[in-house]
Amino acid sequence: MGTVRIGLSKRRMEAEIRKTRWELGALTLVTLVLGGVLAALVARRIARPVRELADGAVAISRGELNQQIVPPSADEIGQLAIAFNHMASQLFQQRTALETAHADLRSHFEELADLKSYTDSILESLTSGIITVDLDGRVVTMNTAAELLTGLFAAEATGRTVPKSFLTAPKW
Repeated sequence: MGTVRIGLSKRRMEAEIRKTRWELGALTLVTLVLGGVLAALVARRIARPVRELADGAVAISRGELNQQIVPPSADEIGQLAIAFNHMASQLFQQRTALETAHADLRSHFEELADLKSYTDSILESLTSGIITVDLDGRVVTMNTAAELLTGLFAAEATGRTVPKSFLTAPKW
């Protein structure tokens, strides 16, 4: 039997180990860079529609109800964008209806104010004393002629019931 002698160089082995370490380091660095870039792209793809929804909500809170978000996809964020658009549309319609109702009420109020002014003018021009009372018998208005006839000022009698008003009236 014989012996076999194998000779390995320690320098060559260390050089191979160093080379393998550099390759593993470079591979790790490339993997980290690519992973970071891919993560940033995915985060941007998710964050952009959410940011658009948040910006739309802020605009609606300022009263800008004509906001529309284009659904980026049919996933949960897309469904949220569709619901947001529906909400914004409903708010816009309701605000328009409220503004119309407000304008109508303002117009009716102005008509009633003009009518009251006209009626008050007629009542004050009459020489007959006129007192109006509500359904509970409380004095609502008195014209100047009624003040002269009763001896009460309208401010004293208004809101009091007719019997109390005239029991305290001065007797002539």
